[in-house]
Amino acid sequence: MTKKKNFLIAMSGGSGSGKSTLAVALLERLGPGRAVMFGEDAYYHPMSYYGAPETDAEREALVAGINYDDPKSKEVDHLVSDLKALKAGETVEQPIYDYDRHDRSKKTRRIEPAPVLILEGIHALS
Repeated sequence: MTKKKNFLIAMSGGSGSGKSTLAVALLERLGPGRAVMFGEDAYYHPMSYYGAPETDAEREALVAGINYDDPKSKEVDHLVSDLKALKAGETVEQPIYDYDRHDRSKKTRRIEPAPVLILEGIHALS
């Protein structure tokens, strides 16, 4: 029996450049069960990585000092581990990043392996 190969489509670009819009369009075009979208933003470090602000002012100051365009703002090892798991045919529980809170949600997003993986993010190709 021949193992099926996964196909990776990676798209990179600046914030607001249309990566997610294109990824969703590809996902819809390929159809259900044929592709999954894998967003790099899900892997931003949780707020606890930077400290434990006690007040809203401390939290705002902490958030203002984070450079979200820097690859170091993400858990790259976790992202790579999840990509490898999907490639191996495993299901992953991807973090969900809450942009309003500048922190990870307690919930996760279950991603099942699919023939096509669409990776999008500002550092997807770096």
